[in-house]
Amino acid sequence: MKKQELTREQAVEVIERVDKLRENYIQRYTGRSRYDLRNYDMVLNVDDLTEEDAVNLILKYVKKSH
Repeated sequence: MKKQELTREQAVEVIERVDKLRENYIQRYTGRSRYDLRNYDMVLNVDDLTEEDAVNLILKYVKKSH
C-alpha cells in the first residue's frame, strides 16, 4: 500500500484483480484451478511459523521423500 500509495480499499481491489488474472492464466494453459490442492506436492500454512521454521519443515520433507 505504501509503495504504490494505495488506500486499503484500492489495495484489496488490486489483489483481487491480480488473483483473478492468475487464476485465468492457469485455467487457460493447464485446464486446472490454481486453488486445487491436488496440483501441489506440499502446501504450508505459515501463519504461525517463523521463516526459519518453514524452511526447516520444507527441508525435512525433502530429505524424507528422497
